[in-house]
Amino acid sequence: MRKSILVIVKGPPSDDKAKAGLFPVTIRQFCTIFETVYVFSIKDQKGEKAETLNNLGDAIYINPLMAPGTFLGDMPVNAVNSQLIASAVASFCNGKDIDLVLSLQSAPDSGKFAKQVANRLGRPFGSWEHLTSYERKRFIGQRRRLKDFFRKADGIAAVSEPVLSHIQSNFGVTLKNSVAIPNPAPEDIESSEPVDTTSFESYRKSGPMIGAWTKWRKIKRLDILIDAFLMTLERFPDAQLLVAGRVMHEPGPKAQHPNIHFLGHLSRDQVRSLAHAVDFCCVPSDYETFGLPIVEALAAGKPVVATNSDGPKSIMTEDYLGELTPTGDLNSFADAMVQTVERLQDYDAHEIRQFAISRYGKQAQIDRWAAFFDTMTG
Repeated sequence: MRKSILVIVKGPPSDDKAKAGLFPVTIRQFCTIFETVYVFSIKDQKGEKAETLNNLGDAIYINPLMAPGTFLGDMPVNAVNSQLIASAVASFCNGKDIDLVLSLQSAPDSGKFAKQVANRLGRPFGSWEHLTSYERKRFIGQRRRLKDFFRKADGIAAVSEPVLSHIQSNFGVTLKNSVAIPNPAPEDIESSEPVDTTSFESYRKSGPMIGAWTKWRKIKRLDILIDAFLMTLERFPDAQLLVAGRVMHEPGPKAQHPNIHFLGHLSRDQVRSLAHAVDFCCVPSDYETFGLPIVEALAAGKPVVATNSDGPKSIMTEDYLGELTPTGDLNSFADAMVQTVERLQDYDAHEIRQFAISRYGKQAQIDRWAAFFDTMTG
């Protein structure tokens, strides 16, 4: 077993957070690979959240800026003082047999800070990337520093191969050590215990029940989902659409249709119940670096209708998993929804579920990380 890893995150890794909720799962997996896992948050340098973060397995959530003789505890990490804070973190880690430093929340946030700490420790560094912004060519004011980070990193993981390609093309770099490591599936996807779906069954009428869950930013294309569902209703008038997650913009009057139900924010347990309750899941995004709802639906044995954006096409590699359509194509998405309803009896729930577990279950993820760390440390 390897000695120690220092994990740098942006905010405290909490199961309650939509995106950062993935990171406790990953950190707990690291605890099976390393003897000691240290976690430092650049937004909680004083470690004030330590008492509430009891979800990190055996990982140690550190607060080096509160060490004796350190006077930086109230200073946020920024361009002015990041070097001072990096020195304090490195001093804390001296003598702790750190094998490598890894950022879990992308280069623009915690990656550059991870590089500063690693350089002081003389250890390899890298990051795990998930941003759609690399495809959308943002970071105009940070391009030089980000290019330097990616060029010098000892390892770059990303949630899909296309994200790695976008990084290389956007910044004009060749990554010397890169690998696709998907987002972790919730740890309960492999459970054989029955799932209680009664809280959602009340929405079911005589037709199919369709689900979609995410944080509904504009790039997630709630408009296409609603319009495609209304077109599906022409063939299946008793169909119901269950939409979960925060809606970040006004969905418009069509969303008031009585067969469309907005459920708001759901806990991870509720999402799992929803995935088991619906007949299939929809992911209409223009940009999707991975697509965790797809894995959650597949793990429930349910097919998926998604666009062929980066993440979905990297997951849905078999025809028996569902349908892929061109991004932004309303008619194609509606046709795929209708076709999926017509073929519901043809889908093999056991086959779909086994695909999800074998590809995205806990052991598969641990094996990916262990192999990646081997390449970083030589």
